[in-house]
Amino acid sequence: MSRGDQPKYHERDVLSFERLEQIQQKKTKWEYFQAQRPLIITRNNILNPQTRIAPQMSYEQLKRRIVYLEEKNHKLEGQLDASDLRSRMWWTDVENYYKGMKKDSEEFQRKVDQRQVRFRNAMRKSQDHERAIREYEERT
Repeated sequence: MSRGDQPKYHERDVLSFERLEQIQQKKTKWEYFQAQRPLIITRNNILNPQTRIAPQMSYEQLKRRIVYLEEKNHKLEGQLDASDLRSRMWWTDVENYYKGMKKDSEEFQRKVDQRQVRFRNAMRKSQDHERAIREYEERT
């Protein structure tokens, strides 16, 4: 057999062929899934009494179940609203706290500014006073 007659497979192709064999031997996920699912209700087996699947619940049981689930849903919605309200109240408290802090710091800054102004005015006044005294002493 000459070199040209040999099939030109790469190593990865051989590996993929092995994988293909494994896949063919094993059940696929879909087949496992199909085996586990209940029989699908189609038009045929509803109409055919031999293959028809009887409903699991009576109408009354189903109705009660729906009412129960609706009440549960309503309760959970109420809890959600309450927690939302609580978190909103908490955030309002936080906001108010920070607003209060901001207000306090602004007030404090205003007082500091006032004191600086008063100090500057007092300095100016004392300097004027000293200048007036010096001028008076120079005249006499």
